[in-house]
Amino acid sequence: EEDAATALRLPKPVRQLYTTVGDVRSCQLQKAFVVLACKDLGSPLPAGYLQWLQQKEIEATERVREKAKQVSILKLRDEILRSLPAAWDKESAANYLRETKTRFAAYLAAVALTDDALHDIRKLLKDLLYVWPYLEGVVAEIFPPQFFNRETCQQLAEKLGSFQDCCVALTLFHPDLLPELSVEERQQLVLIREVCNRRKEGERKALVDRLQLLKNEIRANMQVQTTVPVSTGNAEERSTQE
Repeated sequence: EEDAATALRLPKPVRQLYTTVGDVRSCQLQKAFVVLACKDLGSPLPAGYLQWLQQKEIEATERVREKAKQVSILKLRDEILRSLPAAWDKESAANYLRETKTRFAAYLAAVALTDDALHDIRKLLKDLLYVWPYLEGVVAEIFPPQFFNRETCQQLAEKLGSFQDCCVALTLFHPDLLPELSVEERQQLVLIREVCNRRKEGERKALVDRLQLLKNEIRANMQVQTTVPVSTGNAEERSTQE
């Protein structure tokens, strides 16, 4: 019999489809960011780079079509339904929230919040938001309600998402891989990348400050040892999506 972790793991074709859809989204976000950055800088659009992004998006879209052929929605639905717990009550919700709180506090207890750690916190919050309707009436008993409710959780997840978009954007600036670009366009991409990096660092500071408030509130009610492995890698070495 499969354990819960195995039973809830999405099939490989579904995960691959999710990743390729993320690749399409990353190209679209990158184009939008470049256009906005050029407007702020008062500079012309880097035509060669945007053409490269357009081609990357076309290729990713084709991969989505191919991956989608390998996914059966009906089969996936049946697998998800089979993995659902037989019963769900207040005690089940409280146990889930206590486990989530422990993981959350463990991330916050790390010496430094790396890009990967912030990304993992975002995934944790998104998982929580997906099942929030089944946790009503219990969340306030586990988390400090004045700092952690559905609205603040949603806002924090969105800000973490914006930060992740910056991390992904930085991985898509590769002028050295585009020898056909002019020297002027390469220099322009360097400036645009600096704009993105400044935005990323500004958002990081705001996030760390906000998470510090949550950390203080959670630590006031519980003592947590960091038992959850916290990622230490650099986001620029990471692929685009989770």
